[in-house]
Formats: sequence, structure tokens, C-alpha cells
Amino acid sequence: MAETVTPYFLPDKTRQFSSSMYSAIWGNPNAFVPLWFRPTFNLVYNSPYLYEITPLKETLKEYVDFEKLKEVGRPRLIITSTDIQNGKPSVFDSKHDDIQAEHVLASAGYPFYGIAWTHLRGKYLWDGTLLSNTPLREVIDASPSCDKKVIIVNLFPHIQEDLPKNMSEAWHRARDIMHTDKTDHTVRMSRIISRYLDIIKKMHDILGSTTLDEKARKKFEEIEPEYHKLACERGAIIKQIIRVERQEDSPFLFEDADFSIDTIKQLIRDGIKDTQKVFAKIQGKDWQ
Repeated sequence: MAETVTPYFLPDKTRQFSSSMYSAIWGNPNAFVPLWFRPTFNLVYNSPYLYEITPLKETLKEYVDFEKLKEVGRPRLIITSTDIQNGKPSVFDSKHDDIQAEHVLASAGYPFYGIAWTHLRGKYLWDGTLLSNTPLREVIDASPSCDKKVIIVNLFPHIQEDLPKNMSEAWHRARDIMHTDKTDHTVRMSRIISRYLDIIKKMHDILGSTTLDEKARKKFEEIEPEYHKLACERGAIIKQIIRVERQEDSPFLFEDADFSIDTIKQLIRDGIKDTQKVFAKIQGKDWQ
């Protein structure tokens, strides 16, 4: 990312604000550009977005080797986006899809910040966070493994003890709540499904070891593929969830628009520290 020039002697929040406003006006040459820099821009024209993200596409092509996603043994990449027209999720999976920069862009358009949608496969797509910022359901559908151990990195703090002091902090807290990890319901449903599957498996084992007449045996063989699909091919059972929560010193509404090198490096350091702290707690507690 190109460095945003901000005076480092300013207090942190003032510097963040300065950097965010710089990005809002001038954009970022490696990520997004404002429409008012277009030669054909007309102030009277009412566009559905303010920034286009073509530069991000070029940046991804330069630094990411998408061909490596096709290699055997590589972790799967699942990208979620929101179909603007039908309000449903659109999911891309490197196991089935030829993931390219366009698919990443499809999960980056965010209307509340005026960032453009992506037109892909006949669909107009926004960020998947409009439906779910933690796509655990998509992971469950994609992975056949039961007894999953899941790591969730939550960039938006779940808990904030202090009440907002002004309108900016109120908007900031509302945004955090909208975007924060909402997997608790999915986990509860996973546990219920796990109990059902456990009962089905026991019944299956009993029937499989019992002498059945020809008619019953035929019916048993007919439902066997469906049983295998439910019990073995769909990994709905989650054994453990580990949450890495980003800590926040003070609320700032436009913090995710601060692209200064100083801030990016600090976020990387904080992320490493938060992750190390969580894994230090779970060492020796059946996590490998």
C-alpha cells in the first residue's frame, strides 16, 4: 500500500482522522480511487458508489499467485459475497472455482463506505458481511470433517464496557455490533445436529448388525447412501471454537479507512500479539 503522509507528532486519534480523511479525498493508488478523479465525472450525476476498486484488482494480480490455490494439499479458500438483487449469499470455493482477483473484489464492495460492487458471473456482488461477517455455515458445508476445531479472528470487539460518549462513538459501536462474530447460533445448531447424528449412527449400527428380512434389507440399502451423506460427508459437528479478538484502545469510527504504513504495521504487530496470547492459553488443552 502507498503510504499516506500524516504528521507523526499528532495524537493517535488526530493522526488516524487525518489519514482517513486523506484516503477519503485522494483514495489509495493500490486499492481504490474516487470517482471525482475521472475525467468524465459530473457532480450532478448520482452514482450508487463513490469509489471504484480496479486498483485493488491490479494489486492482487501483482502480489498473489492464484494458481497455487489449485495445488494438491493447499488449504481451501472460501470467499463469501452478497448478491445485491436477491439478497442471498454467493460463495466461491477454491475446490470448485478458479479463484482469481475478481472473486476477492466481489467480497470487498461495501455500500456504506461508497465502495463499488463487482459484476461477476452475471451477478452484482457486495461484501459478504452484509449477511454474515463470520461465514461458519459455509465452512461447515465445505468441510466433510466432523469434530472440527475452528479458529475465528474477530476484528470487531465483542465487548465494550464504556458507553458511547458522542454520536461518532455511538455509530462506531453500532458498526462493531453489526460486524462482530455471530456464530453462537450456528454453534448451538451444530450441537443439536450432533446429537441427532449420534442417535442416527447408533440406530444405523443396530440395524446393520440385525438380521432383516428381504423387504427391510432392501429399504435399508436404499437409505444407506443418504445416511452416508448426512453422517459422513457433512461435517456439522464442531468440537471446539477458538476466538482471537482484536483489542481496541479507543473507538474511532473511520479506523478501517486509515491506510498509513504506521497504522498497518501496528495492526500486524497487535494481531500477532493477540494470537500468541490466545494460543498460549490453550496449549496443552487438546489443541494441536
